[in-house]
Amino acid sequence: MTTHDEQVEGGIDAIMPHLVALPPDVQRTVVMEMVTRWLCEYPAFAREPLLADLLQAIRTMTPYMEMERWGPDGHPQKEPGPTPTEGSV
Repeated sequence: MTTHDEQVEGGIDAIMPHLVALPPDVQRTVVMEMVTRWLCEYPAFAREPLLADLLQAIRTMTPYMEMERWGPDGHPQKEPGPTPTEGSV
């Protein structure tokens, strides 16, 4: 039996190669579309709390993912630079 964490990792492993192969603006749109489709599965009254929980989880996880991706010093770009449309996931 596959655990929840194994299913999550499998899903990420399946999606990320496709996502990173796309231009940044398309990556952003794909992620937005996926979240929108996920939210639409719930009734309207439940969407705001779900979205708030999702954003809080993203805010919490981002520093850890950044360290995993870039090491203990975090993202190498410390100063403002390219917009998200000019970077990649």
